[in-house]
Amino acid sequence: MSTTEPLVEGPGMDWRRIGALFRRDFYVEFSYQFRIVLRYLEVVFYALIMFFISRLMGQPPELDQYEGGYFEFVMVGLAVTAFGGLGISAFNQRISEEQRLGTLEVLLTTPTRMSVFLSGSFVLPLLLTTGEVILLLVIAISTAGVGFPLGGVLISIPLWLLTIATFCAFGIMAAGVIVVTKRGDPISGPLYQLTLLFSGALFPVSVFPEAISWAAYLFPAFYGITGIREVLLAGGGWSDIAPELLILSAFTVVLVPVSLWAFSRAIRIARAAGTLGNY
Repeated sequence: MSTTEPLVEGPGMDWRRIGALFRRDFYVEFSYQFRIVLRYLEVVFYALIMFFISRLMGQPPELDQYEGGYFEFVMVGLAVTAFGGLGISAFNQRISEEQRLGTLEVLLTTPTRMSVFLSGSFVLPLLLTTGEVILLLVIAISTAGVGFPLGGVLISIPLWLLTIATFCAFGIMAAGVIVVTKRGDPISGPLYQLTLLFSGALFPVSVFPEAISWAAYLFPAFYGITGIREVLLAGGGWSDIAPELLILSAFTVVLVPVSLWAFSRAIRIARAAGTLGNY
């Protein structure tokens, strides 16, 4: 048996390990229940801020294509970028936490494959963030009185999944940087802020000056947000979001394999430098 590669076992054992990682995270996270309460209260707080801002703005002409007003528009944008923040930060936060506890080297010397470790570490944050997104959308419906069509919700699912996948790719790359440097993450914060600014999450891209409006098309989140708004707020169907689906699929096909390769490369570099134990 090679001493440089992790032991690869069947998929049943992989699911068991993913479940074990989830249970560990669950017990740790829910031992601080007040922190979870504050997390969801923060969602309500930001939703209220956006509601009162929308009252000031009225009905901007840039949003005439959508049902409702600015509040519904921005709630969808915040819901998508909530998943974005999760994908960008979840993996590097887990790597940083394992480094702080001194358990990263131990985890990397177990037979658990890195893909299983990353997947298991992502389950609980994904569930908690899904709760945040549902809360945002419920607030939008109950406060503004505008419902989201069931057909549009179902059509939007591939857009949600592809958008999350692209964010996760960036997050895995950022985690690789932490593995090598053992320092803070220089990627996630700026990338998330730039995504909020340029993806159209908070305001229409049409209000950008022409000199920088092109930058929106460089961010995968722009296509996810645009497509999801089309089916939830404008009554669009599959044909209306076909371009966004194709572009997001292309981003995913390229970014996810590249991110996994970069992360594996980061582990090899750290191991060669003597900062990680060998398998």
